[in-house]
Amino acid sequence: MVIKETDPDGLAFALGIREGDIILSINGQPIRDEIDYQFNIYDEELELQVKRDNDILEISIEKEEAEDLGVVFEEIQYRDCASDCVFCFVDQNPEGMRSALYFRDEDYRLSFMHGSYFTLNNVSKKDLKRIVTQRLSPLYISVHALDRETRAYLFGVKRNDHLLEKISYLVDNGIELHTQIVLCPGINDGEILADTIKGLENYFPGIRSIAVVPVGLTKYRDGLPIITPVTKSYARKFNPFIHRIQRDYLEKLGERFVYLSDEWYLKAERRLPGIGHYGELFQLENGVGMTRQFIESVEAQKNELNRKLSGIKSVALMTGKLAEPILIRFLEPLLKENEQLRVKTVGIDNSFYGSSITVSGLLTGMDISKAILKSDADLYLLPPNILNPDDFTLDNMSIDDIAKKTGKKVLQYTGDIGEVLNELDAA
Repeated sequence: MVIKETDPDGLAFALGIREGDIILSINGQPIRDEIDYQFNIYDEELELQVKRDNDILEISIEKEEAEDLGVVFEEIQYRDCASDCVFCFVDQNPEGMRSALYFRDEDYRLSFMHGSYFTLNNVSKKDLKRIVTQRLSPLYISVHALDRETRAYLFGVKRNDHLLEKISYLVDNGIELHTQIVLCPGINDGEILADTIKGLENYFPGIRSIAVVPVGLTKYRDGLPIITPVTKSYARKFNPFIHRIQRDYLEKLGERFVYLSDEWYLKAERRLPGIGHYGELFQLENGVGMTRQFIESVEAQKNELNRKLSGIKSVALMTGKLAEPILIRFLEPLLKENEQLRVKTVGIDNSFYGSSITVSGLLTGMDISKAILKSDADLYLLPPNILNPDDFTLDNMSIDDIAKKTGKKVLQYTGDIGEVLNELDAA
């Protein structure tokens, strides 16, 4: 592992470890990645083997238990996907975007560290053993279907990937799994879906939850397989089917086990379940219960709005078309309880990916900027999920870039109403 930087106040810096050094091993154990480092750094006494240029340094360390060395590593090369899914979002990107958006990552380490989904298709016996030995739990698995023919079509993989054997090994060894099914109408719904859910139930509570997510289709599908989109009418018929399954599991297992992502309720224009419906919010980052949690968070901050502002202020709530009704129903009225606030919600059309993509997380900086320029407000409140970990939108714009392009005051909403009021006061 190559060290990118060291904390000047940290242990490593005090011992002479510097940027560019490579940690080869700790207490004789090879260090391949951040997980190996964290797994082996816990002890009070460490023997490090460090490579510097052509020299190998042996460094002894005494420290507090679990104390970190104060190093930041260069990013490792993650594995790419072993599948060729018919609905893969990477294949639905246009040309000219940053290179990272064309990389189809498929790595159990990312699943453990960041909750991203992978398929187990490229996981070897050695990988499985490492997962168990280092207790890399929970993990998040894309299943989509258990029927062999359907799996072969969806994943574009003809060979037997031994999915259930791998799942069995992991859960038998105490690894908790959360699974997802990307639902493609006419392909993996109906009996195929029922059989998939039933098959995964056999591994409960090792498999702790299943999320059903509607397939996302952009306008860039020339040459790709034809997939039927999830429509309002389809969602209205589909949701009760899952609700019946949930009721059965609630009685049988004591929890619902299968959960619909928020998009199903928003597409169907049906009421969102209460927060208790989602149990322990196992798949929040997968959009399961995120909207309800947002509503609860906003309502918990009502007292913040009693604050007197420096004058009449206007705020525009920028969002994707899917969440627009939610903001109008829940956030607008709350903010309007402060008589000095003028509030409006702006649902942004996704011209970049096409009108079928309505979630705020796939909005580009250019589409947001266009919508801002068509509106008038003291402050434009942007969705919390439009930026990547490097703080850029899909088209490489930062919040400052959007502000400069529009000449407007913009703020990314972080869940803090007080922060919004502070920005408005300063406007």
